Amino acid sequence: MKYLSIFLFSLFLVTAVFSQTQLGYQVIIRVIDADTDKPVQGALVSLKEKGWQTEKADANGKVVFKDVMSRDVNFTVTADGYLRAEENKNVAEQQESNTFEVKLKKPSVERVLIVGEVTDQNGKDVEGATVEFKLVNILKETKTDVSGNYMIEIDLNELKVSSSEGELEVKKRDCKVKEKILVGQKSILKDLKLDCQKKPTEAIKEPEKQPERTTSSPGSGRGHICIKNLTKVSIIIFVHNKETKAEVGRLSLDYRQQEEKCVYNLKPGVYYYVGGDYGIYTGEVLVEAGKTETVRIR
Repeated sequence: MKYLSIFLFSLFLVTAVFSQTQLGYQVIIRVIDADTDKPVQGALVSLKEKGWQTEKADANGKVVFKDVMSRDVNFTVTADGYLRAEENKNVAEQQESNTFEVKLKKPSVERVLIVGEVTDQNGKDVEGATVEFKLVNILKETKTDVSGNYMIEIDLNELKVSSSEGELEVKKRDCKVKEKILVGQKSILKDLKLDCQKKPTEAIKEPEKQPERTTSSPGSGRGHICIKNLTKVSIIIFVHNKETKAEVGRLSLDYRQQEEKCVYNLKPGVYYYVGGDYGIYTGEVLVEAGKTETVRIR
């Protein structure tokens, strides 16, 4: 009788352990907004230990996984408008149910880059024009370079109120243009043509002459760099002198026209260019006196 009792007790222990091993653990994941602590309904949670089984968070931001066989759990959380989260947690052995909280963060607003080119009524580049951007409490100003290019960088986190429509104004002498643009993209290309009208008491001055866009030989002792955009995106290319690191030109290239633009009258030497998102288009060019070097970006 004694041995029978020991046998039955041992059998009960084995059955209990086997049952827990078979049933595993219950894992509850609650997804909330990192800023407001409110539940993120509809968030998708995928658990590695369940073969990357994916469940959608309920109105309380909760997802429940049952019969999880591992104490070490790995899961990912995604939701529209939030950054992806990856978590690794340890399940408490003494608890049948374990709840983990995940705080999702919204991406910080990226800086918006407004770039473009200013030309006159004849299509010539306009150097020295004042380009002004206004968006609620933000006011940024710059001037166009020798090739008529401009670049304005704004941080939408500076906004005191929510807005997505700004005003871009270009002024020079009696010429001006004003346009409204929508912001919120990573970069915005905006080519503007100055609208020049004579004042009643004063005739407008002739715009400064700009070098013709040509591949003809440059002047004595100087060279040109011309860059042609053969990609499927519009890009801004910055050209620098490799020795001095000084910027010598900025080219706004529209992919739709497969534009080719040039930086003129450069001293002989090595120059480098960089452009595109994260500077993916880059290279070096050797400029020789009396020659034009052409670069095709693909």
